[in-house]
Amino acid sequence: MTEPSDFLRFASTLNSRAWLTYPVRRVFFEIMKPFIVYQAALTDTVGKSCQVFNQQRANLEGQVAQLSIASDKARQQLLLLDGLRKDSLAVSSRLASLEDGVNQLEDQKPALLERLSHAEHRLADFEDRLHLMRDLLQERDAKAASFGIPTLPREAPLAIAGTTLILHDGPFGRFLLRSPDVISDHVTRGEFWDAHLQPIIEQTGRPDACAIDAGAYLGFHSVYMSRYFGTVYSFEPQVEIYRMLCANLLLNNCHNVIATNGALYDVEGQMRMAPPAVQEISVPRDGTQPAYDAIGNAAALMFELAPAPDEQSVPCRTIDGMGLTTLALLKVDAQGSDLHILQGARATIARCRPAIVAECERELTRAHHHTIDDYRAFFAQVDYDVKVLDDRSSGKQIDFLAIPR
Repeated sequence: MTEPSDFLRFASTLNSRAWLTYPVRRVFFEIMKPFIVYQAALTDTVGKSCQVFNQQRANLEGQVAQLSIASDKARQQLLLLDGLRKDSLAVSSRLASLEDGVNQLEDQKPALLERLSHAEHRLADFEDRLHLMRDLLQERDAKAASFGIPTLPREAPLAIAGTTLILHDGPFGRFLLRSPDVISDHVTRGEFWDAHLQPIIEQTGRPDACAIDAGAYLGFHSVYMSRYFGTVYSFEPQVEIYRMLCANLLLNNCHNVIATNGALYDVEGQMRMAPPAVQEISVPRDGTQPAYDAIGNAAALMFELAPAPDEQSVPCRTIDGMGLTTLALLKVDAQGSDLHILQGARATIARCRPAIVAECERELTRAHHHTIDDYRAFFAQVDYDVKVLDDRSSGKQIDFLAIPR
């Protein structure tokens, strides 16, 4: 393709044939000159435009590369934001769960504060009773000292020479105990006998109410009940054990305990110790009385109805015959006759609705013609719920708590 500059050189070229062609070229050039000038200008403009276009394209390519880099960074930030979004959802869910927990605690707060207040009142009441007991003990010791009477040691148990009796001063009071003896061993170690009874006595206790301790034995529970109830009725059929019960009530100033050398049952009459063949443990005798020095658990001895009064029998009565109106706790531990005692308290249970703590000893209960199913049927009849407190030897002895529905 002929460039405009070729025409310009063609118009001005001088050679041997110039005389022939020059006029012609001159005329041709003059004719073509405007077109050539225009084409040269156009070519120059197009070249400059191409340079500008190439520069813009280079700039656009650079911008595209930058946009690609920015896009990669944006994609990475989106991934990061997506992870943060998931973390945020997890945190929000956890926060909502915590808020629900806080709301539940806020809802429970009044009840918890009420329980705390009640516990503080009970603690204050207990401390007041403790201070009063300490004052009474100090007063008693001072009076005894003024008369030259020695007081019991406050630290170590004191054994009386020539006997199996022990005087013990422990955290729950002062007691005349026996050795060997299962319950006495617990008390001398500073333990609460049948520990599951302690909170029940404390929770049901009221100064305007009474309690019954049927099968009081040495009086450990009767002494503790006396601190929480206005009156306690204690029943112990063993004459020798009854004497120790009375001694322990005196040692602990339990003037609100009425102790009876007798038994409870579902009929009034007489009861006596069952013959050795029926007892669960061996009962060696010292004449007409059990040889307590050789019995390791005298609380396990069973009694039965006697056909007629004799020197070996004690009277029995029913709880309904006592006419109680403020009974709050009925504790029964009567070696197999527990259900008979409860059956003799139907009217009192219906009237007072006390908490009931009793036991079912499988073999001894069978000797009194009852089974555990009879206990369940009885509590269903009087509309009570039953909770097992202690199950010993796979059901051989079950201690339970019955609460009115």
